[in-house]
Amino acid sequence: MVNPIEAAIKDLNNQFIRYCTSVEENVHLAVKTFMQSEQVNVQTVIDKEKEIDQMEIAIEEECLSIMARYQPLAKDLRFIVGILKMNNDLERIGDLAVNIVKKVKVFSENQTSVSKEGVSFFLPEMIQKVLDMLKKSLDSFTKQDPHLAREVCKIDDEVDHLKQEMKVLVLNKMKDSPDDLRQLSSVLRNSYHLERIADLSTNIAEDVIYFVEGDIIRHGGLLEK
Repeated sequence: MVNPIEAAIKDLNNQFIRYCTSVEENVHLAVKTFMQSEQVNVQTVIDKEKEIDQMEIAIEEECLSIMARYQPLAKDLRFIVGILKMNNDLERIGDLAVNIVKKVKVFSENQTSVSKEGVSFFLPEMIQKVLDMLKKSLDSFTKQDPHLAREVCKIDDEVDHLKQEMKVLVLNKMKDSPDDLRQLSSVLRNSYHLERIADLSTNIAEDVIYFVEGDIIRHGGLLEK
């Protein structure tokens, strides 16, 4: 006979994996849409975020229901608490995808020297690392792999460094090309959104380590193991 709490947690896990997939796909579409400076998928990203918000609410309600019905202990409790925290981080990542894609309008309406070529110059390496962090953090959850989660935490400093480098490049470009100020400001703002996605991916990875191993690595806690 199947243990009721095990069945409930399995269903919650599957529901959360679907949620992870939706958020990751929307982030990829948002970044692609911005980099190509095309408006065709802007509304798609925005509409998808509305679905993601509903998924976030449903998962939170399910977590609270399981806690009320079964009063889980030990690893089961850590897992549910981890889901609640990651659920919130993923919803915020979804919001950031919308913020990124909303900058497309600036590029569509102001076709100056920073357009597609300029965006491609400033952001690709940072985007690649951020998307890699997001994928690895979500994979670490689906695989219950704390070692993969630790890889995510180590990449975060690299993204912070790239953002600082890019900030210097953009500010210098602003001095040389004042006519491109709106577009350059949008590039800079999206670099902040990307850095925030990296931070939230790190939070998710830290939560995976917590509910798999019971180790808290925030605020200078144990990273190597």
